[in-house]
Amino acid sequence: MQAELDFAKPFRMAFIETIKEFSPTDFSTIEIIRTEKGQRRKLEDYLQRIAYHEVVHTGQLLSNLRTIGLERPQIWD
Repeated sequence: MQAELDFAKPFRMAFIETIKEFSPTDFSTIEIIRTEKGQRRKLEDYLQRIAYHEVVHTGQLLSNLRTIGLERPQIWD
């Protein structure tokens, strides 16, 4: 499990650094257009959806580990 967390950490840190580069107004003015899905949303909406999506899957994983009786990793710093 630690190997997977170590593997993911640089990607997580790069994502956080990218978010830090946005100005406060960028979150409400940058629009993400996904023509293949017919979607238009503000950057802030997509970032919230990313966070929510990751939380849901993390909870599922931790629940599954708990159900089968395995030790659960400390996943936050």
